[in-house]
Amino acid sequence: MKARITLPKHVGGFVRRLGQFSPHRRSHQHAELEFNLVVQGCGTYIVEARRYELTPRSLLWLFPRQEHVLIDFTADFVMWVVVFRTSLVRNLCLSDSTRVLRRMNPPGDFCRTLSAAFAEKLIRLLSLIAEESTPAVFNAGIGHLLLKTWETFEQSRNAEPARTLHPAVDKTVRLLRQNDPPDSVADLAREVSASPTYLSRLFLQQVGLSISEFRNRERIRRFLALADESSDETMLRLALRAGFGSYAQFHRVFRQCMNLSPAQWARNHRNAPFPNP
Repeated sequence: MKARITLPKHVGGFVRRLGQFSPHRRSHQHAELEFNLVVQGCGTYIVEARRYELTPRSLLWLFPRQEHVLIDFTADFVMWVVVFRTSLVRNLCLSDSTRVLRRMNPPGDFCRTLSAAFAEKLIRLLSLIAEESTPAVFNAGIGHLLLKTWETFEQSRNAEPARTLHPAVDKTVRLLRQNDPPDSVADLAREVSASPTYLSRLFLQQVGLSISEFRNRERIRRFLALADESSDETMLRLALRAGFGSYAQFHRVFRQCMNLSPAQWARNHRNAPFPNP
């Protein structure tokens, strides 16, 4: 899905230190250049057809129009997220080494693990810029951050290994992200021209989740998106629209994924529908 990032006027981007991620993050893409720097914990990103295992000090660049989703992460996962306005990138990235940052979805791996010294310097810079409230100073800082982070990335040659997903796995991921995915592993296997056993084993090996687990996470994501759009519908109706076969199945999966019951979530969600009796 395409995500529109709304940046305040006269600001060249945003810098945020984020933690406490929820499992309903959806696969998305946007028009801006972004990078993520992991501070603590571990996570798994799927970017287009590549899978990245992120650890502390992992620096990952995400380019315009790249489909990406954080599919798994530890409870202590924290990272810096920086997004740059397109005009800023075009104005600053004019050299041979930085021109790649102006491209949409360029080929290659753009994830590396920084040294402790590089990461510490970059985190200090991120903290200073994030606290800046004067637009002109912030813009000067985020422009410097863009060029400095790329220079640091270029100097860190120990590239984070990226695993390219098998075409059958990549197609299965895309099918499961659709609003109306195939109902069973056998149906998925037919769609991707593989046997159910082989596809199940390969999917678990490359994605790190079983097809059933991935399917359930996608159902939860669809449910949460529907709940945001339809506050007057019952939990049961939304759960069925999201792909669950019954309220009991939805309740069990919701608790597993979100670590609380649908009713508890509804009480804390301003526009949540009321659960069925």
